[in-house]
Amino acid sequence: MSFDKASVRDAAVEGKRVLVRVDFNVPLADGEVSDDSRIHAALPTIELLRDGGAASVLVSHLGRPTGADPAFSMAPVAVRLGELLAAPVRLAPAVVGSEVETMARTNCASAPWTRCSSMAASPNAAVNRSR
Repeated sequence: MSFDKASVRDAAVEGKRVLVRVDFNVPLADGEVSDDSRIHAALPTIELLRDGGAASVLVSHLGRPTGADPAFSMAPVAVRLGELLAAPVRLAPAVVGSEVETMARTNCASAPWTRCSSMAASPNAAVNRSR
């Protein structure tokens, strides 16, 4: 009996926007990522999509905030992701909303981008030009 399993490696992603759930719930110390192993774990997928011409939208969370809390900002994660990808990272103003939608559409239409957004209540998202 064989088991056929779909993989991101099999997907035709060129010119498409791809939503990817990543685990960037990393520890912070003094406003910086203190253990980036979870970010490193996601790099092969992010790079595969980037190399395939996709505009990747990364979705994650940081901590368990009960409301908007700057302590759970995705900013340090976005900085570290940018360092590891050797690409600049911009923070979107929120997780959802018309401005974020416009940012994703505009940026994804012109070049591949990656967005990190906190699914928790923290109003932080990062957009990373991944090419």
